[in-house]
Amino acid sequence: IDDDGTLYIADSGNHRIVAWKAGAMHGDVVAGGKGQGNGLDQLSEPSAVLVDRIHDRLIVSDTGNRRVMRWSL
Repeated sequence: IDDDGTLYIADSGNHRIVAWKAGAMHGDVVAGGKGQGNGLDQLSEPSAVLVDRIHDRLIVSDTGNRRVMRWSL
């Protein structure tokens, strides 16, 4: 959860990161979501996400690809 109350979820089964803003009825895909893969715009079973507000980005543990990725917010 970031300072604004947005919850970021590593949705490993759908290979994406979803952000839920406080009070929202649905989440927004903010990383991945283009199917499982190893492209720069794809994730494979992400297991964790951190919010870096200083640099305005997400740090994603992309477990299936054995890498850590930075995504701009």
